[in-house]
Amino acid sequence: MTRLVSAGHGGIDLEGRLDGIPESKSTIELNPYILTECDGRYYLGKIAFAGKDKEVDGKARLVLDESKKDFSEFHAFDDKSSLDDYLTQTGIGEGDVTRVTTEVALGQGALNAAFGMAVFGRSVSKEVIDIYLATIFESKAVKKKLPKELRSNGRYKGAGDGQIITNMNIKGFSHRLTLRAPAEEYDDFGNRNGVLEKLTKKDGILIDSVKDKGYAARLYRTLKATKPHVYISATDSMLKSLGADRVKKLLGECEVYIAQVKEMESLLNYKGEITRNNPAELMDAMLKIKSMMKNEGKNARVYVTDNERGSYVLDSKDNLYYHPIIKGIPVVNTNGCGDGFAAVATYLQLLRTTTRQDYSSSDILFHASIAGQIKAGLPTACGEDMATLQKIDDFYNAYPQSRSVTKLTPKYKKVRRVGGR
Repeated sequence: MTRLVSAGHGGIDLEGRLDGIPESKSTIELNPYILTECDGRYYLGKIAFAGKDKEVDGKARLVLDESKKDFSEFHAFDDKSSLDDYLTQTGIGEGDVTRVTTEVALGQGALNAAFGMAVFGRSVSKEVIDIYLATIFESKAVKKKLPKELRSNGRYKGAGDGQIITNMNIKGFSHRLTLRAPAEEYDDFGNRNGVLEKLTKKDGILIDSVKDKGYAARLYRTLKATKPHVYISATDSMLKSLGADRVKKLLGECEVYIAQVKEMESLLNYKGEITRNNPAELMDAMLKIKSMMKNEGKNARVYVTDNERGSYVLDSKDNLYYHPIIKGIPVVNTNGCGDGFAAVATYLQLLRTTTRQDYSSSDILFHASIAGQIKAGLPTACGEDMATLQKIDDFYNAYPQSRSVTKLTPKYKKVRRVGGR
């Protein structure tokens, strides 16, 4: 059985709405403690001030710049009685607490991608590729929601039911508050039973949101030794955490690159923006990325998404294809759309290699693009409602304009249409 591993950050975000909280155009006032609940667990954190944040009349005034605000202390409780006992012992009263009703639990990078791989892969084949998640996100609540493919046979690399979230930080904007758990990467190196050490040339690994420099260095050495098929989802947060040189070093082991246009611009250190309606300029940037990849880009593929403008792939023969975003479909939450795209693209890429089935780059782009659009209609970043073959077929039938992938030339003209199926 071939393995496909999603490696990187896999924490969770608890997102909720703040009701009855005074808000100006630039700040939001909260009591010093934040309290939220998710699946029977209670989380209490005390706000730590940073930057332009201030305390006014006993309330925390947070600047709404979407930056993260750390907690100076953080506590998790198994049930309400444990929470109440703590509040009584510490003298924390109702006037000290801002309650947040958690509406959705969002995944981070590697978790979202692994979930997407498992759900999509189940609809394609149960006997060809095993999905693994090589990360730690310390949440019993989230573990219970994982696909069985990630919970069985030790494929879920979690920290155990006794450990929940050890800390969180805050992101606030427009009456919404996100409690983000700092992701802890699963250190599989040196573990004889670890999946990363067991990778072979027939296996695949998606590097998604790796943010620790030491982890990236060890991962690079392991990939050099085991030589699996390597794919990378090169996010801005990964680039900021590791630096361009480390990302490019990992890219040198990769056969597939997946990123947003702006993330590609950052990696290439573009001073301006790639002209979106200029395929020649876009193709030039994608060729530069390709030249940094394994074997100087021979047999490499570069996938680029551009939000509502659509997505592209530069195949191994330097053909550039485009698939549109369908206008007018319901958009609920775009968080995780890129991970949904990456999950399907990497799964089909490895399936193509493993089974020798003739999935062209345009076929893979078609399926991955629609998977991302299906994700946009879901409230959470990962879940059992993610893209399957049947859901992609249903989307294909509901929106005829999604049925083709367009081949572009550097002279800005559409030459011919290539069936997306």
